[in-house]
Amino acid sequence: MREIPAVAKVMTLGLFLVSIFVISDFSRLMSEPGPLVAGEDLYIHIALLVLVPGSFLAMLAISFGYAYYQLCKQTGRKPFWK
Repeated sequence: MREIPAVAKVMTLGLFLVSIFVISDFSRLMSEPGPLVAGEDLYIHIALLVLVPGSFLAMLAISFGYAYYQLCKQTGRKPFWK
């Protein structure tokens, strides 16, 4: 885990926390009584529901890919993509 830069760890943790907030806020919106009204609020919530957890997963994949590449360089193995 030390191969992952500290800034990537902090960004991943921050994106994880924001993802939890976005998902909980969307579930709160869905659980409100009454019908959902298609409007700006709903569209923003849906966009955030897709973009924020998606960026968290992408950052996680990039971090672990970078760590894998660094470990391959240290041990003298070729990465699977070469």
